[in-house]
Amino acid sequence: MPIVGWLLMLALSPNVLCVAPTKAPPKQVSVADFKIRVADEVTAADWSQGFQNIAHLDQGPRLQASDEQRLQMTFSIVDSSGESIQPQQVFVRLASPHKEVILIPEADNKNVYKLDVDLKTKAKLFHSLPDNYELSLIVGDSKIKSFMWTISEVELKFSLPSSPVDDYFARKPDIVHTFRKPEKRPPVFVSNVFCFVILGLFGLMLVLWMRIGISMSGITPSSLLFQVSLGAILYIEYLFYLGNNMFTTLRFLTWTAPFALYFGRRMLANLAKSESQL
Repeated sequence: MPIVGWLLMLALSPNVLCVAPTKAPPKQVSVADFKIRVADEVTAADWSQGFQNIAHLDQGPRLQASDEQRLQMTFSIVDSSGESIQPQQVFVRLASPHKEVILIPEADNKNVYKLDVDLKTKAKLFHSLPDNYELSLIVGDSKIKSFMWTISEVELKFSLPSSPVDDYFARKPDIVHTFRKPEKRPPVFVSNVFCFVILGLFGLMLVLWMRIGISMSGITPSSLLFQVSLGAILYIEYLFYLGNNMFTTLRFLTWTAPFALYFGRRMLANLAKSESQL
């Protein structure tokens, strides 16, 4: 049976169902055991105490921290069955009206995320700008329902003076193009002398030809037209050097090159004919 018949039977068979693949709906996840604290250098190494549990992420306590302290938090991301998972993207965002900083917590082998922010070393990220920062948790993955939850508000204080913050929406300075200055040309007198020298040499060549006795009777119209077409081609290349683009040059050569080819063949044929008569 031909291949087309097999394909037709396969398409009409009731036992064969063409089911389009369906995309699984995103899973619902939540945050569990979210704890946060502000610790100093002495108690920062002990993660077993001093944390405040936050059951509802939008009802966290308002915190205050200076650059002599650390902002620490720990949490887990769990699915509907209560099993902890590691989404593809987990970020902690600290944002004020003037500055935004994104931090990346790290997960251990038990899928527990920890974030330890040393405000003294991270002061450069904040431009040492004291302000009230909104603390948010961002979770994203292709298989879960992504979300961003606002946890609380943190007032940060820095002892160093704040550095200026760039306004990304301010008007940028104008871009002024500086073109290369044209090269200095020789004086007009030098150019005129050069032209007269060239014309004088050309006239001297003609005089020497007449003194030697070169016969002009052997020059045929085809040879003259061939030289004219070659001169036209050189002039087109000169125009290309001055600024014509490649397409304009090719268009001019398309009209000139056939004449050079035709008259060149005529000139060579006349030369061959004259040599055969000798």
